This record gives sequence, C-alpha cells and structure tokens, in this order.
Amino acid sequence: MTEYQRPQQKRSRIVGTLLIAIGCFLLAAQFLDTRLVSLLVLPLLGFIFLAWGTVGANKAMAIPGGILLGIGTGVIMSEEVFWYLGQPASTGVFLVCFALGWLVAYIVSYKTGGRKTSWLLVLGVVLAAVGIPLILAQTAPEIVKWIATYWPALLIAAGIMLIVRGVK
Repeated sequence: MTEYQRPQQKRSRIVGTLLIAIGCFLLAAQFLDTRLVSLLVLPLLGFIFLAWGTVGANKAMAIPGGILLGIGTGVIMSEEVFWYLGQPASTGVFLVCFALGWLVAYIVSYKTGGRKTSWLLVLGVVLAAVGIPLILAQTAPEIVKWIATYWPALLIAAGIMLIVRGVK
C-alpha cells in the first residue's frame, strides 16, 4: 500500500461515515415530528465532528464535536426528559450534559494523540460543579444544606494531604 492510498482510505472512511450519519438523519426526519428533528440537529453535528476527529485522527474536530453533542443533549434532556423538574434543576441538567460533552471531547482528543488537553476536563468539571448543585437544590434540598454546611471539611482534607505529601 502506497503512502497516497492510506490518506485516501482515511478520507473515504470519514466521508462514508458522514454520509451514513446524514442519510440516517434525513431518513428519520421523514417519519419524526419536526420539533424532535430540530432537537436532534446539534447532537448529529456533534457525532459528525467526533467521527471526523476519531476516524481522521484529527483531535481538533473533537472539541466542536463534544461541545455540540453536549449542548444538543443538554437541550433534549432539560426540555424533553427532565422538564418536570422546573427551574433551576433543568438548567442543572443542561449544564451536566454540557459538561459530559467536554468529557467526550477530552476522551476523543486524548485517544487521537497530540498535545495534552486537560483544559477540556477543567471546563467540564466547572460546568458539572455548577450544574449538580442546581439539580440537587430542587430534588434533594437537605443534601445541598449538608454540603453547604460541611464543604470546608474538603479544604481541611486537602491541606492535610498537602502537608503529608510534603513530609515524605
């Protein structure tokens, strides 16, 4: 196999995957409610970018793929699945899904190699750290009250860990 054939095969896989995804979406659109189809556009674009990043080993495509997948999934989950929770919990559901999109972007970026992309995890953790309390505030207020009271214990534990590590 020549060097020219490998990139051409890779390109064929990428284009083939994209055509299959778009074809499945357009076929399903013929039979689904228009509102549902519009909700599926962002996750589909996310999957396309992720496939492009994975099959093409182009980690740069994983970032918009994860973002689009996270936002699209967040909209579906907050508006269609967990709508009954009301605010602020449905916003929390959206943020947690968005955080999962950043996690997917990190995993695909990591698997395709290249530079370290831990900043993707940081963004995901921050979004989840905001989203989870919003969900809990609505669904389990006593847990939120307990966390709000005892969270300084985490600072104490972190300080002890730093001191113990420094002693060794």
